[in-house]
Amino acid sequence: MSKAHTFKLGKFSCAVISDGASRTMSLAAVFPAVSKDDLHTAKDYFKISTDDVEVGYNVLFIDTGLQKVLIDTGLENGDLVQNLAEIGINAESIDTIFITHGDSDHVGGMLNFPNARFIFPTDAWTQWTNPESRQALNDQFIHLFANMRSKEQLEAMAQSREKHGAEILAAVKTRTNLIDIEYEAIPGIKFIAAPGHRSDHFAVEISSEDETLIHVVDSIRHPFQTNYAWPSFIDSFPEQIVETNKLLVGRILEKKARVMGAHFPFPALAKLSRQKDKLVWEWQA
Repeated sequence: MSKAHTFKLGKFSCAVISDGASRTMSLAAVFPAVSKDDLHTAKDYFKISTDDVEVGYNVLFIDTGLQKVLIDTGLENGDLVQNLAEIGINAESIDTIFITHGDSDHVGGMLNFPNARFIFPTDAWTQWTNPESRQALNDQFIHLFANMRSKEQLEAMAQSREKHGAEILAAVKTRTNLIDIEYEAIPGIKFIAAPGHRSDHFAVEISSEDETLIHVVDSIRHPFQTNYAWPSFIDSFPEQIVETNKLLVGRILEKKARVMGAHFPFPALAKLSRQKDKLVWEWQA
């Protein structure tokens, strides 16, 4: 099975690259605050027969014709570099990387791309490089996993996040650019506000000619969240993610954009449309 799905977006040549690590979770585990009856209703609405959902780990590659761009870098020891190479893209050729937030499955591979400049939202960079706000980021993350991981695992996670903010970001500072949201650091590519999953979390909008793709990253993990005000188990700020997802869905519909999610089943591309009073979700092959 191919681990890279190529497609065109206007003049841009794009690919969704699997970083490996895909797994299956029960819908009840993804949405622990939702009743069985409500899950059953949602399954009927979406014509889903299974109680499980595939959780993918996907990274977006964009060749603008002038730059080779990644949205995030995957895990430190994931399959991203290998799967890029299988479609003829080597890590050294990546020249620009947009970082959406500081979770390890999005920033773990930063040092695998030695020639890339990194694009951060100014606010996210400030949160990670200031010791006090970095501690707040760690606290919100560790609190979220307190009942899911052992003490040793939690300590390792905290150490990894501290290393990211205190050491790795310092190491790449000279090849980092800080930008405001909605500013096109590269023509056609910009961050959009998407707090809630984490306080440092952003989505990305990519446009070329008359086509748009909105990469929701970790904000929307499952189609249910486009129709129901449901946070997932992994969202640090449940009430905020619900409001963010309403705004993202509105933007997707307004721009008639394709949508991608970091944790959708590979190849992680879909189309949303409104039919009468219902949102319709259509996976794209």
